[in-house]
Amino acid sequence: MRRAALYVRVSTEEQAKEGFSINSQVMDLTEYATKNNMAVVKIFKDEGISGAKFESRPGLQEMLEESDKKGFDVLLIYSYSRLGRDNYETEGIVRRLMKLGIEVISLKEQYGQDPVGVLIRQIIGAVNEFERKQIVERLKDVMNNKAKLGYTQNRPPLGYKIVNKETVVDEEKKQIVIKIFKMRAEGRSLREISKETGISHVGIRKMLKNRFYLGFVAFNNTFYKGKHPAIIDENLFNAANSKG
Repeated sequence: MRRAALYVRVSTEEQAKEGFSINSQVMDLTEYATKNNMAVVKIFKDEGISGAKFESRPGLQEMLEESDKKGFDVLLIYSYSRLGRDNYETEGIVRRLMKLGIEVISLKEQYGQDPVGVLIRQIIGAVNEFERKQIVERLKDVMNNKAKLGYTQNRPPLGYKIVNKETVVDEEKKQIVIKIFKMRAEGRSLREISKETGISHVGIRKMLKNRFYLGFVAFNNTFYKGKHPAIIDENLFNAANSKG
């Protein structure tokens, strides 16, 4: 009986939009293994992680380490897109496993390892990569247009809150922000400010550089006038940042 390992991955977006879950992949792959007289010896998971970043997927890295130890004979995946959306890296993973004598079987794309099957796999990988790049470009366009219109891109910083999908001033926490800028403008050290406010040095430094407090939003290092009100005026902002 051959030893099978499962590698399953789902991104946060896939979970939210498509209901594509880790558990459903595990169930389908386990069923396939049972029907084909394979014993599942290990399940590697990356949950809520994009397939675009090879090095930031602990489940994938663990699977590759285990493959080097010959810990399994077959790798079962739901589709090649689970391995990644970068065609070069995905193909590299498949070839690496094959050199170790480990067969890679995609539940949804069973084309074999003959030249025709390899070609089809590579074409599928190229399509997956193309789709990912299209999504990234569309997302950039949407975010750029939102910024031009003055909308907040992400969760607003301390001093603001979201009410009915609009960024408004949090009157209570606004005073903390003003206090930090004034203390720094007066020459107080980051250590002193941190001790008095409970905010880390890194957090304070990031806050002092954030032009969001001047009423701007940014995308791709370009600033646009935001729809939210400013908390800090330019004179205080510049004074606080003149201290280094």
